[in-house]
Amino acid sequence: MAQRRNKPPTGPTSPAMLSLLDFHEGLHLKDTPLWFDAQEPKELCFVSSAMVPGGYRHGKVLTTATTAELMRAMGAAYGRGRRVHEPQILVTPFGRPFSLGQLRLELFPSGYVLGASSLLIEHQNKRVVYAGQLSVAPHGLAERLEARRCDLLVLPYPRGVSDSDVPTEEEVTADIVSFVEESFDCRQVPVLLCPPLAAGPQVAHALAKRGISLKLHRHLFAAFRVYARLGGLLDMSRMRRYRGQLDVVRRPEALLWPVGLHQSPALAKLSRARRAVVGARAAEPAYRADLGCCAGFVLGPRGGVEGLIEYIKASGPRQVVFVGGEPDADLRAAIAAAGVDVCHLGPTEQLSLDL
Repeated sequence: MAQRRNKPPTGPTSPAMLSLLDFHEGLHLKDTPLWFDAQEPKELCFVSSAMVPGGYRHGKVLTTATTAELMRAMGAAYGRGRRVHEPQILVTPFGRPFSLGQLRLELFPSGYVLGASSLLIEHQNKRVVYAGQLSVAPHGLAERLEARRCDLLVLPYPRGVSDSDVPTEEEVTADIVSFVEESFDCRQVPVLLCPPLAAGPQVAHALAKRGISLKLHRHLFAAFRVYARLGGLLDMSRMRRYRGQLDVVRRPEALLWPVGLHQSPALAKLSRARRAVVGARAAEPAYRADLGCCAGFVLGPRGGVEGLIEYIKASGPRQVVFVGGEPDADLRAAIAAAGVDVCHLGPTEQLSLDL
């Protein structure tokens, strides 16, 4: 459950709180230069996590030091050492309020991936929280989710939020370990397609704990080194960067690869490969088939309707705004039952973060 911080909001509120925001190629706080997780370059943008596509394209970026470090590492890996655009990074620790012009701001943990944050904005006598991507259930390799009291709460489109029976993280990682060991028994190379940040570190952590040696694509290798240095929970001693060779006999190794690069020629020419995908969409048969995978494991930041409602109650908003799509009827009814108005902004489709 999210930790509560700050007193309930006081002072005037308005049914037109939504008028504080607009959406055009991203979410924007009106009458200010501040944008939120925008995909296109902006003068000043809050970037909630290193998972946000295009987070390094802006003139100035407001984020945490950990997210900035992950973005630098990923940018260098994607650029293969070539010079990439270097925005001005405005970093601040969690829980330390600061001023930016007429705005009073505070970053606090969203629990999504290491360094991921939500942003509290005090503006025009209102308290607005832009949550960014959340994980309402702790998963060990990121800071624990917190909440702040606010008038207006902005949440991402709730893709895949469900309270149906789903395996625990421990059950899923045990299944992944079994998949890898079965592949070794058959003299095959287990290839796990996963997002570099959302699920990749969890997979690597679980396999390394079982003594399994790993080879990593350079994108994952760059991200995991930051996790190991700043998060302190990822042991890199059994992980090496993949350079075109794997051992399936003397010292069997599993290969971790970015899901977004599943059509890489380097991966296509790998003999005796047995693929599985790890991530939010791994349960979808058509998705697995498109990736050429024989198995899928749903893992990553998670949480059901009950956890999301608890988070909303801890935030105490008058209004919740979903960005990128509308919640389904059941979730809308659950939020309404908590006495909170619901609406949405932005396009009806959200970009996948399974990069």
